[in-house]
Amino acid sequence: MGAAPRRRRTTAAVAVLLTGLLLAGCTGTGGTGGSGDADGSASALTSASSSASTATGERAELTLGLWGAKPVVRAYRRAVQRYNAQSVLAHVTLTVWKDREDAMSDIEAGDVPDIYLASRRDLAWLLDHDLTKPVDELLDERFVDFGDDYSRDALEAFSSDRRLQCMPTTVDPQVVYYNTDLIDFEEMAAKGKDVPSDPYTSWTFDQALVAARWATSPRHGDAEAGIYIDPSLGGIAAFLYSGGGQLFDDEDSPTSLALSSDSDVDALERILKVMRSSRLSLPADEENQADAVKAFEKGDLAMMVGTRSMVPELRKSGVSFDVMPIPGLDSQATVGETQAFCLDPGTSSLAGSADLLAYLVSDEVMRPVAATGYVVPANQSVALSNSFVQKSQQPAHASTFTYTLRHLKTAPLLTEWDELLSSVNPLIEGMVTQTDKVDVPLQTSIIDSLSREILPQPESSEESSDGASAGSDG
Repeated sequence: MGAAPRRRRTTAAVAVLLTGLLLAGCTGTGGTGGSGDADGSASALTSASSSASTATGERAELTLGLWGAKPVVRAYRRAVQRYNAQSVLAHVTLTVWKDREDAMSDIEAGDVPDIYLASRRDLAWLLDHDLTKPVDELLDERFVDFGDDYSRDALEAFSSDRRLQCMPTTVDPQVVYYNTDLIDFEEMAAKGKDVPSDPYTSWTFDQALVAARWATSPRHGDAEAGIYIDPSLGGIAAFLYSGGGQLFDDEDSPTSLALSSDSDVDALERILKVMRSSRLSLPADEENQADAVKAFEKGDLAMMVGTRSMVPELRKSGVSFDVMPIPGLDSQATVGETQAFCLDPGTSSLAGSADLLAYLVSDEVMRPVAATGYVVPANQSVALSNSFVQKSQQPAHASTFTYTLRHLKTAPLLTEWDELLSSVNPLIEGMVTQTDKVDVPLQTSIIDSLSREILPQPESSEESSDGASAGSDG
């Protein structure tokens, strides 16, 4: 996955694409979520294109590849079983991968299902290897309503060349989980503490520090640690954005990380004071996400940054919790993981695969998937339904997951993500765990320099001239 990416995506191109999608969505006659019914109960199979069947009337044989938590996979497996039982057009064979890495290993080896789940992190590589076919026109023909029913951020994330390359299924932003027994905002306000006026829509980093100190005070929560922020590029990204910074020198065609910029250095210095604090953060030997979750479940940690995938485990643990947005340094921001179903251009049945794709993103399929508690659906009609909100269960303010999407920051399309993260994350962790004073400007300059060895660099004018001369010499 190390090939240099083709630079396609621009802000203007995405704007043109989304305008087209919105207009196309308004022409559809289907209901919400691509299901064709306002209540999402009728099967998308009934509106599928009859062109999926062969001239002899035999069903097309299709493959679907995905991964996920076991309950999520079970929900999709049941959906496939319903499809196979009802459809006269196609029969689907399900392949379940262990994880994203397992999926990409098969795809890189040439084993590409007709429809397959993909992470946004891998989109650039898939595009470079011509393994996606744009789906916007195909889904519009099947009355999938892009205008109202899908997260704009998710659509942007999988857009390139003014086309929707894959159909988003989930968009999972980072939020803050907090222990409601350790942090009581009403009691804090009564004591004159600075608390957010509406903690489920926005709050500041300074207010988060007040809450962390409250939770660790022997007179109040007496927790061992106040807040956990993962010491990685993904862990600090939202805070850099909220401090007015950027991850890269260019958000369309990056050649370097930009952590040494003044805005990023200032933001890093502010959050590192907390991440390095023995009183407010976890001990250095416990600074990883798994340890943070265990500490949170035991009541030893008051707050941690995480995604929706943590909800089922936390429910089982018995801890009392709720969710809030990422606290902003200067403004609100979050980052997250987006996944989508992509269509193999070499599919044996284009119409059949498009029909299957429309079915997979319908309300009928996505409601049971959302009900597992592991994902935030890109299908907004499902995200606003009780299948996702689950009012009778924790967290009480599940709507925070969807509300915070308005502040979601999307990183550039890169083929070098894995190499970049494996190279810079140890250095970011080192700034947290080293015992002596941290020279943040120096350390971030080193990180940025390392990133330039990984990311594609523009050709120098001399190299371009030499290349032109060599070409002219034939």
